[in-house]
Amino acid sequence: ARQRNLEYSIALQYAINRTADVILGGGAQFFTPEALGRITEGSAHSPAYHVVHDSASLAGATQAPLIGLFAADDMPWEIDRDASSTPSLTQMATKAVSLLSARSKASGDKGFFLLVEGSKIDKAAHPNDAAAFLREVLAYDEAVGAMLSFAKS
Repeated sequence: ARQRNLEYSIALQYAINRTADVILGGGAQFFTPEALGRITEGSAHSPAYHVVHDSASLAGATQAPLIGLFAADDMPWEIDRDASSTPSLTQMATKAVSLLSARSKASGDKGFFLLVEGSKIDKAAHPNDAAAFLREVLAYDEAVGAMLSFAKS
């Protein structure tokens, strides 16, 4: 049977398998000291992740691998987000594409894969929270616009 509450296991898998160069979002509570220790120690074959926790440290990040944990659990609703401390979806997507693009060019790769998710849209739609839904859609639209601008440049 499917289980939807495997956050601790998923966080540990990120730490052990290093399956992503940039991970940005919520879920800080699921990164146990063991997982964070593995993420920040690195090895000869995989460098340590840089860990950031707020908008300012994300803006100052200059290289991947990077993990940004901006909320203990889910990211705040866009309508409630404190822009001074929590980055927007656009800020996270723009930083991710910038770091991944630079890493791809430096290593001679021919590209990269980036997944940007706006999961709060669905969460606002279920209870018919029109105000939250609209702000989530607008935030996602802004992030898509930023990615289109990157693709055109």
